[in-house]
Amino acid sequence: MGAVRRRAAPSALPGGFTLIELMVVIVIIGIMATAVSLTAFPARRDLQADAQRLAHLFSLAQTEVRMDGRPIVWRASRDGYRFERQQREFRPGEPLPTTVANAPLDVFAHDDRLRPRAWASPPVAVRVEPAEAVVFTHEWILPPLRITLSGDQGQVRILRDANGRYVVE
Repeated sequence: MGAVRRRAAPSALPGGFTLIELMVVIVIIGIMATAVSLTAFPARRDLQADAQRLAHLFSLAQTEVRMDGRPIVWRASRDGYRFERQQREFRPGEPLPTTVANAPLDVFAHDDRLRPRAWASPPVAVRVEPAEAVVFTHEWILPPLRITLSGDQGQVRILRDANGRYVVE
């Protein structure tokens, strides 16, 4: 009476990838590309970290000058940088300490914040504009300043506006 229709067994599926397989492969490629870019360009991160640290240290140095009164000079080389100022001595009978002109400079060797430091990824070329040196004084209105740090993988700029704020680009 009624014929029972039987379906034929499905043949092998056509070749190709499912959407889930493609998504997994894309995620794996993205992870690998991120890992490669992070290991291939560490100097840029190091320069950025050095610039952020310097912007913070510049603010600290400016505050130190306003409290102490002695100018601080920032000096940089290809291998590192340091802050320095004239030393003072207390003389009996004098109400205030006096600056010693012929004494070695105080380089903040025992100060955890302003001590001499090496760059995170030397060598680093430093360009200071418009002056040749960075001098922190007790003045409240400061001239604009641009410091460019250049390394193997790029450059970073530290900008100071007239209000004494530092921005890292």
